[in-house]
Amino acid sequence: MTTVQVSTLQQDLDNLLTELDAGWESASASYGRGGCVMACMVRMLRRQRAENLQARKDAMVTALGFYGPGGPSYEAMFRWNDLQVHPDAVKRRIKDALNAL
Repeated sequence: MTTVQVSTLQQDLDNLLTELDAGWESASASYGRGGCVMACMVRMLRRQRAENLQARKDAMVTALGFYGPGGPSYEAMFRWNDLQVHPDAVKRRIKDALNAL
């Protein structure tokens, strides 16, 4: 399993905040609120031509507090995001994750 350095995770979460600012509306329209954050994650990582795409997504999902005994819980993240009407709660969770690193 590939590990992600803390500095890379911090940069990814910072970039995710920027991506959400730019793409919340379009991603929500295309993927629903539940899939919006994942769509923004993938779009941001692909734009960077990031290596270890899956490991970096896993690290972000885990840092956001969505994990279980088997590792990152994408399903829990989708369910939580689906309840968020406005991106502020999502951004707050990302900022909290950054502060915890």
